[in-house]
Amino acid sequence: MTKLVDINDMNPKEPLIEGVITTRGYDKRLIKQIKEKRVTGSEQYYIDPQLYLNITAPISGTEASYAETEMFLRNYDATIKRYTEGTMKVFFGIGNGDTETWMHRLEYNAKRYHEICAIDAQRYYLELYLAGLRKFILGMQGGIMFKGLNMFFDEAAWGKLDFSNSRLKRNTLVVLGNTVGNYINQLEIFNILGGCMKEDDFLLLGIQLALKKNPELVVSRYDDVFYNAMAEDIRRRVESVGFQLPKKIRWVYEDSFVKALCGDTTLFLSKKYDLDEVEDIGKKTGLERVERFTDELQRYALVIMRKNAEKTTAQSKRNHTAPSIKLS
Repeated sequence: MTKLVDINDMNPKEPLIEGVITTRGYDKRLIKQIKEKRVTGSEQYYIDPQLYLNITAPISGTEASYAETEMFLRNYDATIKRYTEGTMKVFFGIGNGDTETWMHRLEYNAKRYHEICAIDAQRYYLELYLAGLRKFILGMQGGIMFKGLNMFFDEAAWGKLDFSNSRLKRNTLVVLGNTVGNYINQLEIFNILGGCMKEDDFLLLGIQLALKKNPELVVSRYDDVFYNAMAEDIRRRVESVGFQLPKKIRWVYEDSFVKALCGDTTLFLSKKYDLDEVEDIGKKTGLERVERFTDELQRYALVIMRKNAEKTTAQSKRNHTAPSIKLS
């Protein structure tokens, strides 16, 4: 049984990761994926703990993280706040915490009570997140309940996410950074997300869009120092568990997926979306789009979906395209 921790009352001398469930080991997934000739989703990012959830630091990161954060900031007060404020946040994947940090700055004021569940296959990220969160909430009066789940997304279920003594009626699942694009079977990941939502819960989804008029640009964004180093790190870890791969890594863009290939093994893949396609997949899994936001160049999008399609009318759907803004 998970121990629920009120961070405000936590003794700083207690183990940092108390309250986190530890599930099956990381290497089991890696070996399973190698046998299936794909290791997608196994990438690791090494983050400076001092910068994680640092409310005084400027946003830094890739073009994608900038664009996603810009859209969130641009539309928060007028629109996003209406859906996310006063809901329990369920973060599917923590990553580098860029957009999560801004969500905390805007929503986690000193007087309001909050509930947070964070899910990640890598315990390292959960430790970073909880450490940053504890520093972030110093001086808060409202209180924060936190649950960290060290598991894969397909292990998540509605009953595992909620607090038994929750004070909040609805949840917002936050899935940013094109995380859903790491799944070859898109119905699989949307079914997982839909299965973790109750009636009238919301999903805040961050995706990258397909550049139909300039597909070569999609590949060029990945064939750089950062992503090549990431792919090489995956290749080395594959070899560390006893599998041999060619040295050369090549990037391709086919069937709406960017792939890093090493021989016939896919080290990494990331789907690029058409907005209507996302809505169609959502409908098949019981989710209906209520808002969507794109950047000025139509490269990235934030989509808000709600569980139970029959409660959303066509008239309530809105599209927003916003120019870039400077982050500080």
